[in-house]
Amino acid sequence: MAFPEFQSALTAVKEGQYVLNTTHRLPSHNPLPPSYVLIQVSFVARNPCNWKMIDFSSATGTVGGNDFSGRVVAIGSAVSKWQIRDSVWASSTGWIRMWGRGNGLGCLPST
Repeated sequence: MAFPEFQSALTAVKEGQYVLNTTHRLPSHNPLPPSYVLIQVSFVARNPCNWKMIDFSSATGTVGGNDFSGRVVAIGSAVSKWQIRDSVWASSTGWIRMWGRGNGLGCLPST
């Protein structure tokens, strides 16, 4: 699968302001760190902490959001629990974006 160079992501531009940035670079994934997976994000949650953080936004360029679900599209060399195309979720930071990399994932049940 070819990955785009850029993605859309909700990023902090200054304290109290986030914008939808359509030219946010994908996380480094070539090579992917050994214990990481690359996720194509399908859904994100906006929790109370997300809208409260707008007034106390992090450093410029920080991606907002906490919870997401999506599909595994690449795996690091040490990953054995996940396979490409697995549906996953996580409660982490920085997930209001289209692509992300991380560890500490949970499996979504198949429907």
